[in-house]
Amino acid sequence: MQIVPSPSLTNLVRHFLIIETDLTQRLRIFSDGNTGIVFNYGDPLLHENPLNGEKSLLPQSFLYGQLDQYQHVLSTGKVRLLAVVLHSQSLSAILSIPASELKNQLLDLKYFFGNDAENIPEKIFAADHVAEKCAVVEHFLIQQVQNTYIEKSVAGRAVQLIHQHHGNLPVSQLMNELQVGERTLQRIFDAQIGLSPKRYSGVIRMQKFLKLLRKTSPGAHIVDPVFECGFYDHAHLIREMKQLSGITPRQYLGQKMLAANFFQIPA
Repeated sequence: MQIVPSPSLTNLVRHFLIIETDLTQRLRIFSDGNTGIVFNYGDPLLHENPLNGEKSLLPQSFLYGQLDQYQHVLSTGKVRLLAVVLHSQSLSAILSIPASELKNQLLDLKYFFGNDAENIPEKIFAADHVAEKCAVVEHFLIQQVQNTYIEKSVAGRAVQLIHQHHGNLPVSQLMNELQVGERTLQRIFDAQIGLSPKRYSGVIRMQKFLKLLRKTSPGAHIVDPVFECGFYDHAHLIREMKQLSGITPRQYLGQKMLAANFFQIPA
């Protein structure tokens, strides 16, 4: 369930997302081009290290940077999450930390906001209705980010152009539109986005394809969305999608989805 934030937060927050399920399961999250903050008001979650498979307890409140590789989360019981889905530039602006340093990181919110973040999950759990749960988080965010302002920068214009072209604007044309060189553009994306311009464009292109795919009738051919989204052929699409999410388009359609980029992995 997606909830639109209050007007005072729309420059930072894309939407709130409520995820609730009672099945103990292994979950996978992959990049949608956004960063975020997650409040867990259910049973504990474990994070599986993508390099060595080691499992560690996730904090009740954590933030995540841009994901360049998919991540695995293991539920131990009831999944009750309230996610604050942020705009691409928001997290680095809020924390005053280069976005590249947050890439592929899931970090305890208390590291950045101290004890103010500690009791938020309990307050969310105690709230009876979705609107009340979101109000708890909005109150916390407004207190913490009231002085945060995302200036109309080159990065903001770049993100806008990439979204307008659904990820199909060549980097060379992007540089021409912005009147910046390749190294300057890369430095800007490292500082404010967390992915390279090419990688970020690829993520946005894939999200456009997945949006169309979800509207496809069961058993229908997916050729039209492949070319409409700028992939050379079906093999190109599968290669890009498996790199991003670890699965093919057909497998994606068969998953139990908790969000567009968050799904259950069958045992």
